[in-house]
Amino acid sequence: MHSLKVILAWSLFIPSFLPSFGWGQAVTPAAEVVRLTSGEEIRGLVLGQAANRHLWLVVQRQWLKRTQPGLLEKWDKETEERENQIRIDLNRRIRIWRAELGADQEGLRQFLGNELKQWEGKAEPSKGQLVLIRLRPSQIKKMEPRTAQIRQLIMLAIQERVQGLEERSTLELVNDLKGLGLEPGRDRANILDRIPPFPIEDEADWLARKALFTFQMGRVLQIQGSGDLLVEQAKPGAAKGVEGLLVQMIPKLLNKALGDILGTPTPPKAWQPLAIQMGEEAKVDTLRVIRVEPELANRRIMVEDTILGKSGSGRWGVIWQTQLIGDGTRARPAAEAIIKSDPQIAPLLKTAAALGADTQINEAIRFGAATMELQAEANQKFGQFLKVSTKRLDGLPLKWLQGL
Repeated sequence: MHSLKVILAWSLFIPSFLPSFGWGQAVTPAAEVVRLTSGEEIRGLVLGQAANRHLWLVVQRQWLKRTQPGLLEKWDKETEERENQIRIDLNRRIRIWRAELGADQEGLRQFLGNELKQWEGKAEPSKGQLVLIRLRPSQIKKMEPRTAQIRQLIMLAIQERVQGLEERSTLELVNDLKGLGLEPGRDRANILDRIPPFPIEDEADWLARKALFTFQMGRVLQIQGSGDLLVEQAKPGAAKGVEGLLVQMIPKLLNKALGDILGTPTPPKAWQPLAIQMGEEAKVDTLRVIRVEPELANRRIMVEDTILGKSGSGRWGVIWQTQLIGDGTRARPAAEAIIKSDPQIAPLLKTAAALGADTQINEAIRFGAATMELQAEANQKFGQFLKVSTKRLDGLPLKWLQGL
């Protein structure tokens, strides 16, 4: 099963990078440049390369109209044909998806019904700020990509509709954006809504898209665990959030510490088959599994957050995954106090103290505090990804989103 793993990690813009690119020279634009074998030069933002090696990029319509009107007319015709095919394809996919939904998925059903209205019939092709262009390898003579930091500048400039950004150097763009009250490196752009409709790249991407939309508004099973122990996340009204995870995970950490002391460590087992079995029994197509794995020998804690999706053929695959590792020995007083005060954990502390395992107790508590911190970070990362990946059904391939 094709696995799509996305770990979001945003870089900061560092001004000291400027000299290595010759910034300040008018002949070096900040925009990414693609030179065609036919002689023309295109300036914009490269979105990504498809599996068939076709390159996709966006260019501002006004710049293209001023510099390459013939190409704009040609690409507008291609856009009309492509978007008509997208409408037909999405109409078919949405109808199949909607027919698969159970009676308890009414929210998702209503959303898909509204989407169907958008994709039925034929509409005018996109003629907004950005032109979406597909280039075959044979059409490209040379490409000049930019770093992640510079790409963020380009996107901010597109977002703010900076005039003549295609001719602006990087240093000029930095000054333009600061003049608009933005701080390059801190402020991030959001241009996903401005990109014209994009075709579904492959079935793996469609499966991932369905799973994420289902997580956002449908019925999913959320699981948490450690090693071979997996349990359904607490229901509303019980312990919830990070604290709810800790209530079930900290006893596991303490028991593991005590097991090591008593010479009875529990060997880890594969977790995915167990999670999938729970998903099948719950009759869901999307799972979120949050696992905590303590590494007592290395004094580290690992939190792994995984989204699993089920295809129409019944196969499960990883849609999204992030792994975070933290120092289990660092003091986190506030989090440690929460753990020690929990009524379900206090008895275990007394048992461990009776065995003279004070050091192991403190380690387990600190590991729990690290778990709390890492889980909060994992939730933030997934929240960011979910926000950008569920904006639209006709968006970019999900694996490209980490670069935008």
